[in-house]
Amino acid sequence: MIRFLSKMLRKLLYIYRVCIYSIFGKPTDCIVKKLNKCEVLNGNKLICNGDVVHPCVRKSLGFRGKEWWLTYTPYYAADENVENPYLCYSIGDLDSWQVFEQVKGAHVEGYNSDPSLLFDNDNCYIFWRENHTRTVLERGFQRGIFVKKYTSDTSVEMHQPIIESKDLYIDPAVSPCFIKIGDSYRCYAMHLRFKNEKFIFKNRFLNKFSNVFLAFSSALHIYNQTISYGISIYESKNVDGNYKYWGTYKISNINCFYTPWHCDFFEWKNNLYAVIQTSQCNADIILAESTDYIHFKAFQKPLITNSEMQKCGLTGFYKPTAVVDKGIFYLYVSAQSCNNRKLNQLYSCSYNFDELLNKLRGE
Repeated sequence: MIRFLSKMLRKLLYIYRVCIYSIFGKPTDCIVKKLNKCEVLNGNKLICNGDVVHPCVRKSLGFRGKEWWLTYTPYYAADENVENPYLCYSIGDLDSWQVFEQVKGAHVEGYNSDPSLLFDNDNCYIFWRENHTRTVLERGFQRGIFVKKYTSDTSVEMHQPIIESKDLYIDPAVSPCFIKIGDSYRCYAMHLRFKNEKFIFKNRFLNKFSNVFLAFSSALHIYNQTISYGISIYESKNVDGNYKYWGTYKISNINCFYTPWHCDFFEWKNNLYAVIQTSQCNADIILAESTDYIHFKAFQKPLITNSEMQKCGLTGFYKPTAVVDKGIFYLYVSAQSCNNRKLNQLYSCSYNFDELLNKLRGE
């Protein structure tokens, strides 16, 4: 009986969402119809069952004899203890990767997340976030971004954060991406509120009731306590120095059903582009464009929709990453099989970027 009721509720929720998406214009069509499955190996072995989340792919000028590099974290079965960044390089093709080394291990308390990759002056920099670790808590903060520098033959980890976040439920530095612009370095990130403190109570019963109410309200798109304020920007004169907060800028032309969660950024023909995960769960993947490197406007047509990819047996799309090289747009994103929601795997696709932009613009 419980299984039957659960199935009926899911069916009713599906019908409800189809109706409101149709009324309020949530996009259903998308560019990508098929994705290639990637493989990430440590020797001949898989790390955490081959689980890959938070990918960041970049091309170097042949750093340590390799051109293409990837950093990521596992997150198998939503286990924070395994969420530790790895550095990899491409082997043979851009869908095959070999682990170079683990960048940072697990913590006694707290966890890592959101690694990012930058090549500059023949050096490789790996950035990652530490959440509620002793290092940041002892400094009076909740989260901090750290960096490890790789040269041609050595590596050095900085033990002081370059960006810190103090508030427990509001974080302006989610999913950071680092780019060199002129003589300066910028960090672009997502500015999020995770929870509304008005709905957090000391009483355990009230908290449980509040959580159920909020989950139900969010599922029906009535009220979502998670808010995306937009894209935050930080800047520094040194790649591993302290970054100064510039401000947060809303993404224009964003669909009302989207709450941008994770992102990545890349340059092309003097414009800056963002690939964005549109919500925390079962997201679409969209593209946004900036002509001034500050204000972003989203394209209405998604690159990937969760509903379209379910036809291929995939769901649970998470943080994307993208690069344009010689006019070709390479997009990577982690996703789950509809039959195994514990395992996140890496998928890719590629397009001529100018042609892709024409399609998004309806030209």
